[in-house]
Amino acid sequence: MFITIFVSLCICMTTSAADSTTPEWDEVPYDLNLGLGDSIKINCSAHGTPEPIIRWSKITHQDTGESSTVILTGSSHLILDPVKLSDDGQYECKATNPKNQQSISKTFKIKVFDIPRFISKTSRVTALRGATAVLTCEVFGGKPITNSWFRELAGKLESIECSTGQPHSSASRYSVVEKDSSYESESNRSVFELHISEVELNDSGSYICKASNEFGKDQKTNILTVQDLPSSPANIVIDEIFTRTVSLHWTAASDNGSPIKRYLVQYWQGATTSNTNKLFEEDASLKLSYQLYEELDPGVTYSIRVVAENSLGKGLPSKTIAFTTKEEKPDGAPIDIQVESKGTQTIEVVWKAPFTNHWRGRLKGYNLAYRELKPDEDTTSSSTSYPTTNVDIKFDGDAAQSYQQKTTIKNLKAKTSYLIMIRAYNDAGFGPFSAPITVETAHLDPPKPPKIRIADKKASSLLVKLDESEVNNDVDYYIIYFKEENSSWLHRSFPKSKSNDYELDNLKSGTWYEIYMVSESDAGSSEPSKNIMIKTLEDSYQPVTEPSYDDLRSAQYYGSFIVIPIAITIIIVVIVCAVAYVFVYIEGKKTDILASNYMTHTPAQNFQYIGPLSPQSGSLHHPTIMSTDNSVLSLHRYANDTIGRSQPLLTRTLLPKGSETMKCYYHKRPIMGDTVNQEYATPYETRIYRERSSSLPPVPPVQDNQRMIGTMDRSRNLPSQHIYMNGSHSSLASITDFTRKPENVDDSNTRYDYFNFL
Repeated sequence: MFITIFVSLCICMTTSAADSTTPEWDEVPYDLNLGLGDSIKINCSAHGTPEPIIRWSKITHQDTGESSTVILTGSSHLILDPVKLSDDGQYECKATNPKNQQSISKTFKIKVFDIPRFISKTSRVTALRGATAVLTCEVFGGKPITNSWFRELAGKLESIECSTGQPHSSASRYSVVEKDSSYESESNRSVFELHISEVELNDSGSYICKASNEFGKDQKTNILTVQDLPSSPANIVIDEIFTRTVSLHWTAASDNGSPIKRYLVQYWQGATTSNTNKLFEEDASLKLSYQLYEELDPGVTYSIRVVAENSLGKGLPSKTIAFTTKEEKPDGAPIDIQVESKGTQTIEVVWKAPFTNHWRGRLKGYNLAYRELKPDEDTTSSSTSYPTTNVDIKFDGDAAQSYQQKTTIKNLKAKTSYLIMIRAYNDAGFGPFSAPITVETAHLDPPKPPKIRIADKKASSLLVKLDESEVNNDVDYYIIYFKEENSSWLHRSFPKSKSNDYELDNLKSGTWYEIYMVSESDAGSSEPSKNIMIKTLEDSYQPVTEPSYDDLRSAQYYGSFIVIPIAITIIIVVIVCAVAYVFVYIEGKKTDILASNYMTHTPAQNFQYIGPLSPQSGSLHHPTIMSTDNSVLSLHRYANDTIGRSQPLLTRTLLPKGSETMKCYYHKRPIMGDTVNQEYATPYETRIYRERSSSLPPVPPVQDNQRMIGTMDRSRNLPSQHIYMNGSHSSLASITDFTRKPENVDDSNTRYDYFNFL
């Protein structure tokens, strides 16, 4: 039985082995080079018993060095549609007997090649003049990719060889930069940029970007346009000029890379090239000619130019051309007309030009018309007839609105009324007449112009002498007009003098003056006399005689023996006088200090200032009176700081009548507040000094009402006296009184005396 089972098992095994065979290849794949985007079907087949199973797998290699297998499909063919970059790699086709798992395999490689290609074959780039232009070259293809740039000039390509990221070897303005292309790993995208710095207009043109790798090449055209403001329009020409219209044309401007949007016609009054007046601007669109219709004024000079404008702004203007419109008749009358009778037969007319906007050209002159006015004639009536006598007044120069014109109508009738009208004219004709003005000639003639001369001159005055033969008894007074060089006119009136001498005082020394005189009477003013130019004397004027040649020679010969000793003597005398003056001044100060040696403070600190118009209760404000002989009759005495000021004031006669008197002159000296001993510049304050001796310098002359009389006893020694006044009002006055007589000791040795003058 054992033998039977064994034999049966062997038979079964033999039968199974005969039904299962190892697979054998019918078709196997080989290494392939495929283009990106292609479509392909790869076959792999085998036969055997039973029929083998076909499996496709891709072998991937890890960073660790190990490999792994990815099963792709179980059919006898592998389809790649389209071929991707990820399809690149090593593949395996494996045939396996499903019963005994016997298998055979075939490995092969697929190389996906990516020819460089540009999505866009052409692009346009604009850049402003002076900026940096950036031309982009975006290419897709297998790496590494080689990039090169060319510029097309006159149909030929000129190489711009730049190393990546490095400036051009011959022109530092060119450089090529490779940008980061890693945003899509499967796209094989590369970006190259050509940078051109400080581009100029002649950099505009076509730039060719070429890309190549081991599989192929491709190229792209970049068209660069450098933009700038448009150029100036050229050949501007004025075609026709009318009174208010002008037409012109010009040559087109270069757009400089940006199309011109419009032309602007700019104009202004005046012939200046710089725009100093108001600028007017007209839009001429894209036309190359334009007409300023009814935009101008007649007889006016204008400047005109044309400007082109594009998207970047306005370019430089064209050449400026000046022109003058044709004239029209003035449409305005003269203004500010004044008429005045200058005697029995003469009328003076003064006027100004019409307003400039009414000139309508350049004024050439005026037409003045007049006629005798009929008795009881109504000049306001519209039927008033125009004057029949005409006077033509021409300009000596250019007219201006502020220019004042004057003329005289002569040979008229005395005591007669006349009607006067005036109008302006230019080359185109006469303008309208002004409103009629009436004026009556005088009954009597005004005085004749005086004839004068300078009879005497001093440092600060001039004596004007009137020629006696020209003296008119009808003259009431004279007016002398005078002025310094480059200054305005001043005048002074003088009553008629029997001596015919008229003195101009308070003049500046060593100064040139221009002088003329006018006579005034009931009949009016005379014409001015002839002008006289005269120079006042210098302050230290001395007649100087011209030295002779012998004198000059003697001075040179004896100069070292005479001039030098005299000069040294004068210097010594001046020094001695200065020392003596200082000594006398110091001794005087010592006397003043001895006279007030009981004062604990300076008078400026102890004096109480009492305002002239604001008396205080219990103060020293108590007006005194002055007798007819100008002596002070009452004094309000006030003790020094050691005595209470609330005590009643002592009243006594300052000086007895009949005592010796001494005149005191005063002149302006300043005080401020209650510091009465200091001198500051304030008006109205006056200070009186007593005249101590005849050796003092003379006091300037003053009028009688500016002189006061003060009385002083022989027995008193008043080393200093200070009186302060304020105009015509009462004000504080102070006097320091040092008494030496025994009978005065009871009043204290030193006092501050306050009194007011009315």
